[in-house]
Amino acid sequence: MLVKVLIGLLISCPLLLIVISLLSSADGVFHKILADVPALLERISFSDGLGRILWIILLGMGLFGFAQGFADPKHYDWSVPPLDGEPVREPFTFSIDPVIVTTILVSINTVYVLFVSVQFSYLFGAWDGVLPEGSTYADYARSGFFELILVTAINFAILLLSLLSVGEVKKTLKKIINVLLYTLVLCSMVMLYSAYSRLALYEEAYGYTYIRFLVHAFMIFLGLLLVIAAVRISRVNFPLAKCYIVLGLLAYVLMNYIGMDGIIAGRNMERYEASGKLDAAYLSGLSWGAVPKLIEFSKKEDGLLDQNLRDKWQSNTIAEQEWPSFNISKYRAQQALEQYFAE
Repeated sequence: MLVKVLIGLLISCPLLLIVISLLSSADGVFHKILADVPALLERISFSDGLGRILWIILLGMGLFGFAQGFADPKHYDWSVPPLDGEPVREPFTFSIDPVIVTTILVSINTVYVLFVSVQFSYLFGAWDGVLPEGSTYADYARSGFFELILVTAINFAILLLSLLSVGEVKKTLKKIINVLLYTLVLCSMVMLYSAYSRLALYEEAYGYTYIRFLVHAFMIFLGLLLVIAAVRISRVNFPLAKCYIVLGLLAYVLMNYIGMDGIIAGRNMERYEASGKLDAAYLSGLSWGAVPKLIEFSKKEDGLLDQNLRDKWQSNTIAEQEWPSFNISKYRAQQALEQYFAE
């Protein structure tokens, strides 16, 4: 048991270094708490002997396994049925000992619970004017977004690995692992929502673009993947792979038919009404699907986008379009532009 716990801690160490580094970059208060840790560690002297001991343990385990393969080699022919009375040999399957998985989850969840509890007072408070001390809205919107997304992706990988690689588990240990996995999912959802709100705040300040829209969609997709994985935690026979394939296909179809350009144009128009800021050049560069909304907006705002729409219309006339590349959205948009400027 002790050996398995030590193995779990060794596996957790690089994960914790990556996760703690990302979370400290994402949150100033969490970073401040961690900044006090080196002061405590300065009292402890780590000599070169510690590194040598770690190398001895790792190399010793590797050499022992290598030598054991020569001392007791095993060759199996899976096509030959076992003899009478001979135990049935199962093909190799990848699995991780449940004690090792439990140790890794406890280590990771300890950091996540601390992170969420420390910053929970202002994690969702930016919309009400509550920000970390010394932070502006722009700083809050930019800082930590990509770090939180990366940590959520790491958590998703850990979750899948734990679900698909744990072998036979006793009932009590199984319940403990399930609780730890649910905690991991909950913390991941909190981080994902935090990143989502930061990006939304950033869009309000700097406008809506293709890449920001797609990142929003990816975060929603990742959240749905986490929810489906949470269902699989307690239901062993749940068809996780099939659900992911169906969800992936639905997401692909939805992104192709949702009218992304029209949504981006609409959101930028709402931002203009609230703040008076508008990137006319970017809006005119959207696809033809956004033209009807741009025409309607330009009418409402006394021809604010007329020059941009005229340039777009004159540079892509219907006569220049050949039939193999006919596009219904482009055709309708050009017809609408022709009617608009004729009036």
